[in-house]
Amino acid sequence: MGYKWKRARLSLKGKRNEEQFRFKQEQIETLKSLEDSGYIDLYFGDQSHFGLSPNVPYAWQTKDNPILLPAAKGKYQNVVGLMTRKNKLYFETLETTFNSDRIISFMNRFVEQTIKKTIVILDNSPIHKSKKFMAKIEQWKEKRCFNLLFATLFSRVKPD
Repeated sequence: MGYKWKRARLSLKGKRNEEQFRFKQEQIETLKSLEDSGYIDLYFGDQSHFGLSPNVPYAWQTKDNPILLPAAKGKYQNVVGLMTRKNKLYFETLETTFNSDRIISFMNRFVEQTIKKTIVILDNSPIHKSKKFMAKIEQWKEKRCFNLLFATLFSRVKPD
């Protein structure tokens, strides 16, 4: 029959620009090479939440036609984190939802502990595109040669 019992995934694949997506993938490969040479620290960042009831169900689905569900919001234990490919992790948890002010505070604390040029790859979340957040980017760059690269509509980025 070709069906498997597996988790249905949240996806933005249908909304992304494939040409831009491939370009960003090439940029990330270049950044990974710079990280491998020790020139930069490269972090991948994201936010998530945990709750007692799963918000992503399992279902019978075929390999060629996975079930994709729209993302939903709710109140849970929230976590924001930045992680390298070598599993170096910087994170914080909150019982409230994240907003621009909380993400900025998190990033301020992260930037203070950076030692060398650091690139953080974030998704295209509205929090990361807010006016407040965007205004801080130049400040962070000056502080520790800190840069941000937005992975525009990067659903399912796997940093290896």
